[in-house]
Amino acid sequence: MARGNWMPRKLSKRAELLDHLDETLRDYKELLNIKETDLETIHNCNMMFKYAMKAARSAATFSRIWNSYLNTLNEGPGGVNLSTIIDFPDLGPKPETVPSNIFGFVRTLRTVLMRHKNYNESIGMALMFLGKEKNFRSDGYKPIIKATGSEHFIHFKTSVIDVKYHNVYFRLAGTEIWILGRTFMKSKFRFEVPITSKNRAEVLEVMLKGNLKNKEIGLASDIVTVIIIPKKIAKEKKSKK
Repeated sequence: MARGNWMPRKLSKRAELLDHLDETLRDYKELLNIKETDLETIHNCNMMFKYAMKAARSAATFSRIWNSYLNTLNEGPGGVNLSTIIDFPDLGPKPETVPSNIFGFVRTLRTVLMRHKNYNESIGMALMFLGKEKNFRSDGYKPIIKATGSEHFIHFKTSVIDVKYHNVYFRLAGTEIWILGRTFMKSKFRFEVPITSKNRAEVLEVMLKGNLKNKEIGLASDIVTVIIIPKKIAKEKKSKK
């Protein structure tokens, strides 16, 4: 199938791509033989890019404030209180610096991983290595899914390349009735399951369905089994640590 450009142009979208790779690439370390040094580089690039984006936004805001201050100081209306001088905001700890052209590194790493014998389109979708399908058919869409249980939450990962919104469905393992949870629009999200049991862990089955213009489309994802525990038990475990 033909797909468009995979690399975002907007800096904010590139930041999202880096953050996604930082969290997701490690899931494929063994399957695609990803070097630990490459994972570390992606993490450092992510931290540095976030810091640089934050600094740029802070600088723009700081510049606007100071221009206003300067204009008022210069020939502004009388009686304005100028006793408060604003300092540049604290950006927090400085991250480890990285070489220039970090997205050149991302492109090169993508090429290497896509040539691996274990690579397939599903992995490419999961890693956001593919652009939107040019002739997208909603009736054939099937979401990819990764889901893990953590206390009383389920953490999902999917692809939002072709479809941004997904509906979460869950049921107790061994039962037949699916319950609609929530609709999400991110590639990774956390869902708190409204379970009734307060004293025992539950084994759940979960799946995703695509949602386009408030209508479900295509096929359901694969079904994944997860284990969650009630809030009461989770709090008790934390208090004992």
